[in-house]
Amino acid sequence: MRDEKINVDTFLDARGLFCPMPTVRAREEIDRMELGQILQIIADDPAAEEDIPRFIKRIGHTLLKKWVDGDDFYFIVRKEKTKNILDVRGLTGPIILEKLREEIATLEPEKLLQIFADVTAEEEIPKWVKEEGHSLIYKSKEGDELLFIVRIEKTK
Repeated sequence: MRDEKINVDTFLDARGLFCPMPTVRAREEIDRMELGQILQIIADDPAAEEDIPRFIKRIGHTLLKKWVDGDDFYFIVRKEKTKNILDVRGLTGPIILEKLREEIATLEPEKLLQIFADVTAEEEIPKWVKEEGHSLIYKSKEGDELLFIVRIEKTK
């Protein structure tokens, strides 16, 4: 599998980092990349073997290759045009709701919106989604980070 040559644009060495940091660093690196660029990640945290591919798929990018060499896990990722994603980590109450309103206003009914938030918004976002008539179809919590997936419903 490693024999196939893929030109890598950027490299992330996440060895020595433990969950959730390899995934956090991968997200930061991908955010800096241009569409179509290729990232190679190397990590030695055993959790990364499942966490990184799951994360890459969840945010809409392509895992081109993965392999293990000794204690190291290698991943080759291509940045794709992402799905509808709103990242409100680091924001607070009214600002989060303002960003949600703005993003949802751009989406058609039946579209899905992925929302990344801090644990401080754990109750606020689902409450707002319900009040606005949309559907919360998925929620996960990893440490202090939350992921919500909301289906946009027809507005009144």
